[in-house]
Amino acid sequence: CPSLLDLLRRFPSCSPPLPRLLEVLGRLKGRSYSAAITPKGWAESTELVFTVVRQPRDSGPPFEGLCTTYMERAMFSARSSAGGMEASPSPAGSGEARVAVSGAVQPLAGMRLPEDLSKPLVLCATGAGISPFRCFWTHRQWLAQRQYSQEMGPWTLYFGCRDPEADFLFSEEIAACVSSGVLAKARVAFSRQVGQPKRYVWNAMEEDGEELCKVLAAGAAVYVCGSPAAMADIERAVQRIIAAHGQSLLQGREPSYVLEDWKRIGRYVVDSWR
Repeated sequence: CPSLLDLLRRFPSCSPPLPRLLEVLGRLKGRSYSAAITPKGWAESTELVFTVVRQPRDSGPPFEGLCTTYMERAMFSARSSAGGMEASPSPAGSGEARVAVSGAVQPLAGMRLPEDLSKPLVLCATGAGISPFRCFWTHRQWLAQRQYSQEMGPWTLYFGCRDPEADFLFSEEIAACVSSGVLAKARVAFSRQVGQPKRYVWNAMEEDGEELCKVLAAGAAVYVCGSPAAMADIERAVQRIIAAHGQSLLQGREPSYVLEDWKRIGRYVVDSWR
């Protein structure tokens, strides 16, 4: 769908006055991003993960996401200390530049660790959706550093991205978490790996279907984060897994009804964006 700017470029004879343009343009909506690091122990800073939106068009310059492109340019501008941004040296003495971006911190209902940490968790993410789960595992690391006494259940991570050389985010951290036991298991699926067939995160989940159902039967909560399309594919995969291997979970119900019950009680939690 062409934007207003596209139409003005296509029909240069149409030149409405700026005040009129501002009247018809809607107010910009705030963008929400999940924190990618636990506030415990890092109270003065946080980290964000975002995908820069840049899509080709049939003609003209590519479409660029407003907020992600701004943040990308702000980071590059800060690194070069040029371009009129508010860049300043890092107080930590790392030599990195910083840039001021306005924002607010808000709690997200549902996407938080359960009160009972002895229960197993299944974490499913695509792309930048890994962000809240990095927050989860850094929190578990923080608890371990303080010799947390309560027994914690196993966490299984399913992560889908395009290419191991391009966007396998936090690959070293994930490997370290598996080695240390913070994550009991991590399965990564690549959809654009050169020379390999396309694999998506729900493919990896269905390959583990029988094992995954045992974890669900033990009371695991499921957290999913990513784009709406991916979240729908993951939900359909979970339904197929329960239908094939989870008779004890069904209790005479359809898999879709099981998930609706889990959503209602906070056992199947979705964080998605458009």
